[in-house]
Amino acid sequence: MPYSFDDQGVLARAGLNLHAVLNVATLPSDVRETLVATGVDLSAYRQLILLGHGGRALWQAIKAGGVEGDDPVDRHSQEAVQAYLDASPACGAYAFLYPASDSQVSLIRLGELAGWHHASPFRVGINRDWGSWFAYRALVLADSDFTPVTRAKDVSPCDHCTGKPCISACPAGAVTDGEFASARCLGYRLAEGSACALTCLARLACPVGAAHRYEDDQIRYHYGRSLDSLRAWRKNGVI
Repeated sequence: MPYSFDDQGVLARAGLNLHAVLNVATLPSDVRETLVATGVDLSAYRQLILLGHGGRALWQAIKAGGVEGDDPVDRHSQEAVQAYLDASPACGAYAFLYPASDSQVSLIRLGELAGWHHASPFRVGINRDWGSWFAYRALVLADSDFTPVTRAKDVSPCDHCTGKPCISACPAGAVTDGEFASARCLGYRLAEGSACALTCLARLACPVGAAHRYEDDQIRYHYGRSLDSLRAWRKNGVI
């Protein structure tokens, strides 16, 4: 008999409060083909488990244990998932595809399958519950027997947003009703004195899920890491 995933809230208390469990046998062909192309032996696993976080709980859990090391978010997430799967009678062998893997499986594609993800004008995934204040934290192939978990697909909250405050809030003019002007966004973030160096004003202006907005230090942490990457890419001629 299948087991309910995280029915005791172990992962939720660790801040990983978004779960999707997909049976490998029923994955869309494009996802299966990508997995096979990376050399994964799908016959060894029955399920693909996607985990994420919404809101502030993950950051609060990480801070309680100390924000230290090269990547405390990935470390905390992986350790929490490992501890849960190791203790679960529903799970045998498992393998992480994210983090700590070079798998090319698109987390956004899986987020769409899970019913979590819609595209937004400011290039961050959005859903009706959490707005843009959620993220993918782990992807695991598992020889497990959990009850499949997804949420019903819905329309994008952006479809019903008439004011589109994210567009007018973007100082770079990168956010539009059509294409996202990534060059403008990156150029502005890298500019001296940029107001978006350690945040995104368009994202902050979005009213969807505003009650779940990350804490200020969490926003600075994530955007600080992305800014470091952008500077490195510019130095190496990537952008």
